[in-house]
Amino acid sequence: MTEPSAIRILYMEDDPGLARLFQRRLQREGYLVDLARDGQEGLDMCAQMAYDVVAVDQAMPVYDGLEVIRRMASQGPLPTTIMVTGAGDERTAVEAMKLGARDYIVKDVDGGYLELLPTVIERALEHQRLAEEKLRAEEALRESEERLRILFEYAPDGYYLNDLKGTFIDGNRVAQELTGYGRSELIGQSFLKLKLLSARQIPKAAALLARNALGRPTGPDEFVLRRKDGTRVPVEIRTYPVKIKGQTLVLGIARDITERKRFDEERERLIVDLREALASVRTLRGMLPICAACKKIRDDQGYWQAVERYISEHSEAQFSHGLCPDCMKKLYPEFYEEEESVASGSNGSHDRP
Repeated sequence: MTEPSAIRILYMEDDPGLARLFQRRLQREGYLVDLARDGQEGLDMCAQMAYDVVAVDQAMPVYDGLEVIRRMASQGPLPTTIMVTGAGDERTAVEAMKLGARDYIVKDVDGGYLELLPTVIERALEHQRLAEEKLRAEEALRESEERLRILFEYAPDGYYLNDLKGTFIDGNRVAQELTGYGRSELIGQSFLKLKLLSARQIPKAAALLARNALGRPTGPDEFVLRRKDGTRVPVEIRTYPVKIKGQTLVLGIARDITERKRFDEERERLIVDLREALASVRTLRGMLPICAACKKIRDDQGYWQAVERYISEHSEAQFSHGLCPDCMKKLYPEFYEEEESVASGSNGSHDRP
């Protein structure tokens, strides 16, 4: 409740006696009350000061009460306005309410209406407060809806709304780009009628809608969309059941995963290439059992093999056989001595002056 001392009231009344009684009655309640003798003076005072409450008598010179209310309403939102009428003039009060007055009070000859003034004013102020709160709430709702609309429209992914039968209610710019259909072409059409999915994908999409009908979100799930021009685009879709105006709808988010698919395919190709490369490389490592006498090597099956055979089978090395000087001297001494004499003769001829 508003404290009366903070409320300033203007009363337009051409009868000085009644105006004074009105003023005194409300001042006893703690209100601040100004008086105007006719409609013109009252309008001038309203133009100079913002009043919390304006009480207007219907029968006044220059402008009557209804005309005053009309003129105030034409200049902007009305303050809390109360029409004061005579007995039997309820029709005027109704017309004032249509123009924006918050309440009315009927003057009686006994002056009983003066006792009702504080209650009527408090009630009118409460109605005004509720109306302003409603207006602010509606404005906040409009702003919130506008923010959501901007987020929906300019999201980097495809955002769309559909009912539980798969009929599109709305779709943002990216959704239109992904499908190739404009908003007017999408709205009212189902993904079945637009043939966005292949026959093989339809059971999967139907299962997701069934989960949405139970109030469950889905995804991420991969689909391949068939655009209006026949081209295809892989997408990842998440869905969320939402309530809008009492109706269960599905908010879908579709993300183009063309680049991700291309990256995955390239990665798989690289993995295959690496595996093939590794398979072609054979490296000897670890401890090899070798005979101290004949130098044969024991393989994994327990067989003894010549060194060159074992290495050839377990690496990329190839062997070219020959004899070292020590083995040549031991195995073929005559050839060794002949080779030595030839070598010595060649060296001696070079030493001659």
